[in-house]
Amino acid sequence: MNRYIQAVAVFFVIFISLKFFEARFLGDMIGIKIPFLFVLLIVSISLIYIFKCKGAFVLPAQLLTFAMLFSIVSAYLVWGQGVMDSMVKTIPLTLIPFFFLLAKYKYPVKTLENIILVFGYIYFVLYMYQLLNPDTAYFGYALVDDTGGYRESRGVTRVVFPGAGIFWLACFISLSKLISNQGNKYILVPLVLLGLAVPVLQATRQLIGFVVILYFLHFGFQLSLAKKIIVSFLLIIGGIYVGALNLPVIEGLYQETHDTTSEGTKYIRFITGGYYLTEFSDTFYTKIMGNGFPADRSDYGAVTIRLIEKGMFLEDVGIIGLYSQVGIIGIIAWLFIWYKSFTVILPKEYYYCKYYLWMLLFTCLTSGSIYTVHYAISTTLVLYIYNQVKLNERYKLKQVIKLLLRRKLVREAHDSRRPGAPAYVVSKV
Repeated sequence: MNRYIQAVAVFFVIFISLKFFEARFLGDMIGIKIPFLFVLLIVSISLIYIFKCKGAFVLPAQLLTFAMLFSIVSAYLVWGQGVMDSMVKTIPLTLIPFFFLLAKYKYPVKTLENIILVFGYIYFVLYMYQLLNPDTAYFGYALVDDTGGYRESRGVTRVVFPGAGIFWLACFISLSKLISNQGNKYILVPLVLLGLAVPVLQATRQLIGFVVILYFLHFGFQLSLAKKIIVSFLLIIGGIYVGALNLPVIEGLYQETHDTTSEGTKYIRFITGGYYLTEFSDTFYTKIMGNGFPADRSDYGAVTIRLIEKGMFLEDVGIIGLYSQVGIIGIIAWLFIWYKSFTVILPKEYYYCKYYLWMLLFTCLTSGSIYTVHYAISTTLVLYIYNQVKLNERYKLKQVIKLLLRRKLVREAHDSRRPGAPAYVVSKV
């Protein structure tokens, strides 16, 4: 297949799987139904190759695929939720099988990186447009108030823009390529800086903490001593300057943190996590296989809606919410993925795979990023890239070994033809 056609095809897979960044003006047909049918087609084709791939991340991808798809059966058995209702809810979250389709055709990693960088800029442009026009929600559904716009919270107008996974992956790619002197700095540097700015604009505490720590460690380990001192000095001065501005967002974050700390175990996320972990799954079957994903029109959905009205959101308890819905197999898959992210070595230009997976680990207790539609496609791409880079390294190593063996045989053959060499050596070669 022509590489340009490949690039266009994957571009639209990403764009449609993100539900066009949840553009509300597209309506249900284009914004919801077409993405569902499209992802269902992609998943169905990809499942053909689920047992035909190899690599470090194939097994966890298989386990996660099984857990997500079997949750449809669980919702039917436990709650009597219709199979089609479960599929509509579950399939858009189940893009992991696309991993197997990409692996089958060995999709070029470089092409994927370029597409992701393009989406990083698309995300930021659309986000800024929405941020500058908060009275009408053109994109997304989270944090939208009764008037159809985004409300002020934590000192800012909080627009947690949909499709964040692809943006963060673009930022981490830029970070890795920049430090390894690969790619155009005029394209990479803005995304690196946006990675610092966006979590502050969205007043997201965990992401602010993770990004600051990641950037500090990334540059700390990679730069020379002189550059480390300069970067540290700039960060300190920047932090002091921002603190001195008395920005509403800083005060809002401080107040939110203070309120959370003062509530202690009465904090709603502690209550929600404890409930879904110990009480909601009250049978042996649901503790192992999960309850499935709730659809709005089912009894299961009605129960979760009543819990939401009390402030108990599944997404707010992250991996506990995933466990409640897909059971222990999904958790094992993610533990396997995180374990390999620490143990499987990568060249530094591909560190972004590790950074992305570590971000999910860092936020997995209070965010649904490990299973929401906003991160599903970016997680799939990261697992594929990680897997393919290691396979490419093994292939190159085998080629080097073969070349060395060939040279050794040629050298032995040449030596055997010298005067006085035993005849049997020549015949063996």
